[in-house]
Amino acid sequence: MTSVEVYAIWERYAEKRLTIALSNHPGQFLEDNGIKGMKSIPVGLATTLVRSGGRYFDFRSTADLIDKADRLVGKVDNPFRKLPANLRKYLDSHGAIRNYIVHQSDSALTSYKRHLSNVYNVKAKPGPPEFLNSIDYRADSPARYERRLKGIMRVIERCIDLS
Repeated sequence: MTSVEVYAIWERYAEKRLTIALSNHPGQFLEDNGIKGMKSIPVGLATTLVRSGGRYFDFRSTADLIDKADRLVGKVDNPFRKLPANLRKYLDSHGAIRNYIVHQSDSALTSYKRHLSNVYNVKAKPGPPEFLNSIDYRADSPARYERRLKGIMRVIERCIDLS
């Protein structure tokens, strides 16, 4: 569950960061939607817009997050465009791990296994507790010689610093 909580930190940060970006840089949204007479968007309204009128903010991957931010604030003011591809792949794999832990669905399991292969080059796919507590020996690891969960935490910390 620690992994789920760590990913929730990223999700809530992304929502708050995008909300603030929209509140501070409303031009793209106002222009795209033909809104005249407004020059700013209050934080409460920005939150509603970021959540698409729903009760929570949802994105499926970093590419989806970047696309949503592009539509709201434009490419120039999108804080997530600065995220390097290597960090994006770790965020997406962590999202797949989180989804499998929470949902335990066949679809989540398929995605989980695919991410373990593609990102971590893991042949035998252990369950999340074993995977996350295993030491990562890869040379390009975000936390070499430490538990994978610690590497994921470092990735999220870097992403927060960069966005």
